[in-house]
Amino acid sequence: MKSLLTERVVASPQPTVVDLVWLEEGNTPPSDSVLDRALPELLRLSENEIDQLWESLGRLAIDDLALSDATLLAMRRPYLCAEDSLEILVSSAIGYLQSLFLSDSPFDEFLEAALAEISARVGRDVRPSADSLSSQSFISGVAEGFGALPLSAIPGTDLLESCLGDQRVHRIGDLSGVSESSLFRVAGFGALTLRVARMCWSLREELIWLSGLGKPPDGAEPPRSLCDEMRLALSMSIALAPGGSREKAIRVVLRRLGVESGSPMTLEEAASAFGLTRQRIRQIEAKAVNALDVTAFLAELVPLRVDIFCTLAAHGWGMLTAELARDLADRRGWADSPSVEALEAVTAMLPECDADSAEEVVLLAGAGCSQCDAMAAVLDEITTDGSAIAVSEVRSRLVRAAPDTRRECAMCAEHDPKVFAALLDIALEGQVDLVRNEDGWLLPHAQSGRRPNSLAFRAQDALRRSGRCMHFREVAAVLAKDNPTKAPPTPRNVYAALERVPDAVSWDAGSFIHKECMPFPYQVVRGVEEWITERFNSPAPPQMLSVHGVYQRFEGDCVSHGVPSELALYSLLRMSGEPSLVYPQYPQIHWQVRGTIRAEASPCARIGRLRAQCQRACDYGRTAPIRHG
Repeated sequence: MKSLLTERVVASPQPTVVDLVWLEEGNTPPSDSVLDRALPELLRLSENEIDQLWESLGRLAIDDLALSDATLLAMRRPYLCAEDSLEILVSSAIGYLQSLFLSDSPFDEFLEAALAEISARVGRDVRPSADSLSSQSFISGVAEGFGALPLSAIPGTDLLESCLGDQRVHRIGDLSGVSESSLFRVAGFGALTLRVARMCWSLREELIWLSGLGKPPDGAEPPRSLCDEMRLALSMSIALAPGGSREKAIRVVLRRLGVESGSPMTLEEAASAFGLTRQRIRQIEAKAVNALDVTAFLAELVPLRVDIFCTLAAHGWGMLTAELARDLADRRGWADSPSVEALEAVTAMLPECDADSAEEVVLLAGAGCSQCDAMAAVLDEITTDGSAIAVSEVRSRLVRAAPDTRRECAMCAEHDPKVFAALLDIALEGQVDLVRNEDGWLLPHAQSGRRPNSLAFRAQDALRRSGRCMHFREVAAVLAKDNPTKAPPTPRNVYAALERVPDAVSWDAGSFIHKECMPFPYQVVRGVEEWITERFNSPAPPQMLSVHGVYQRFEGDCVSHGVPSELALYSLLRMSGEPSLVYPQYPQIHWQVRGTIRAEASPCARIGRLRAQCQRACDYGRTAPIRHG
């Protein structure tokens, strides 16, 4: 039933509650608004001064203001012409005068020239004062239900940032103390602030209209549960004849969604509850869904949709379904919180919510984290670095980066891990070719073949997190502690796993260090390579050098630069990759030009090499052969 009804609603796209807030310039501001008053009123001129202006400005034209050609061209003809009388300055509302211009800068020039002309005519400098403007809050009386609605989600309200950027106005509730007088005190008198005032009055009208939707008739009881809300919406939007047939259809829909029963009923359970067959229940469902007027259904649910949107937006664009249920019950005044299953069935139908949200999570459609600059920066860093990273560490990086890139959203640290993972999946949708999320790890394309649950992957991560050299037995102990519910890996298997991982470098007897944490003293390594090359180029060159003798020669420099053993030096030399030197197996160093290394050795030679290798392992206290690859 859930999928059937959801498909029916999704097939008929509807505007979200934010889309319903349509800011039109045609809305009429209050009579005491600056937009509805003429300049003489704003300037507090006396009656004698106004009469003087009528007489003197009536003999002048707009051309006499000496405006620039650009301003004259910017006037919205034919409503305003350069030959028109300047009486328009005295008789017209300031909002009407602004509407005659196509952009702000020409109107500001026109306004400045008009104020200069009026000052000259009355014999004193006159300017609008904030004290003469309305102190009525733009959204007085309508902020209660919409306080958490983010302004950034409403088209056109970005003007507020440019006008009130220092006032931290990010949500509807932040406007509760903003009025025309406070607006002009902060930003001054000009075209931008006049436009912001017009936008705020328009926003107020839209919020008043939305507040009136879905209100019960006078004397009627308000809905006391999600079931009441859905029953009312269905009864107003299912186009079946009133009576037992429609009432039964509504009850079947509510029970199948789990809204009335607490959990969704199967066809078998619904059939038993109504004393009908499974096939008859299926027929009633189909008839009810086909008779549903989707537009009327969603219109009846607007108050609930607004509360859901505001609650989710106030919690960083996503919440656990159980938490949303509790918050909605408090906000809507319901007697009990709805069940998780019922609320998920309802939110999946709403255009404000993501129908594909993970289980037990509700997200807003187009969740803000997918457009978050901090999220994009962290994902770019991971992709560029090319190393796998745990989702928990991604979250930590995001929390550190968010204050600098997205100050109005600081919810990353407060999200439940399930919510954060769901938001992260949305952000990754556009980067599937660059990075993927698997088993709690982000794997860049360079690591696409890795398996996060494998022993090699976990051992390498433990090594990286330690930031130092670790013995393989110590790594095994860390892995056992990280997953106490699982059988701990044996030290022998951990050693074998680390031998296979390219980022784990042999550093001492039975010890490894991660590539990200190891020192690489370039000058020391280069000096060692030059010394080895010099030995091979001597008049009587050796066939092969042992790293043991090389380390003894440079032991002081190596130890002072964090290279504690000949095995560590051998690893650094192999990583350096001097093309004339070859490292076929520890501890041998060969010269590429003079010496040759056979690709295939005889069986006897291989057995002899294996015996020598086992002997070295015993000498070093190892439990497995040394890696040669």
